[in-house]
Amino acid sequence: IEVIYCAASENFKPLKSEELKDFAKKTNLPKKFFLAVGTLEPRKNYPALLHAFYEFSKIYPDYHLVVVGGEGWQFQEVYDLVDYYNLRKKVHFLGYLSGKSLNGLYNLATALVFPSFYEGFGIPPLEAMRCGCPVIASKIASIPEVLADSALYVNPEKHKSIVNALDNLAKRSDLQKNLSLSGLKQAKNFSWEKSGKEFVRLFDQT
Repeated sequence: IEVIYCAASENFKPLKSEELKDFAKKTNLPKKFFLAVGTLEPRKNYPALLHAFYEFSKIYPDYHLVVVGGEGWQFQEVYDLVDYYNLRKKVHFLGYLSGKSLNGLYNLATALVFPSFYEGFGIPPLEAMRCGCPVIASKIASIPEVLADSALYVNPEKHKSIVNALDNLAKRSDLQKNLSLSGLKQAKNFSWEKSGKEFVRLFDQT
């Protein structure tokens, strides 16, 4: 068995401060927000994230949660929980996004929160890291293999674990900076050019 890794697009990258100011102004984004990227479906574990964000927002009322992703199966529970926790003014669903808009969100977010129950690889955390965005992620499946020591890991089964991670990122600018720099470095280990060369090498051996 040969393992050849996926990669994130090179279009995901840190933006200059002026570009970020223009993007934030055009999109009317909240000043402080965590970002979640992924289809609204059970394996993405949005219920635990919403429960955690509800508790977190009691302590940090100025923070918002921005969700990027289309509607998958059993998505209605996510909207129902937003109503149940009375978070309509704090949780923003933007639907599916890609390209410049998603790149801008990664650059502005306090962190990407990725509390999945399962991932085959996990492209969004790698995209975030390429942008210098800190990552909070589940310590399951392939995720630690991809992110190594460059993420703040949580137990997806326990929403309190997610609350603690949100709290740590919100109050510790040093942790934000360290994860940002570490993520940028880790992301360089993955590229489609590198993956392509691995495929060619494999074919040449057969």
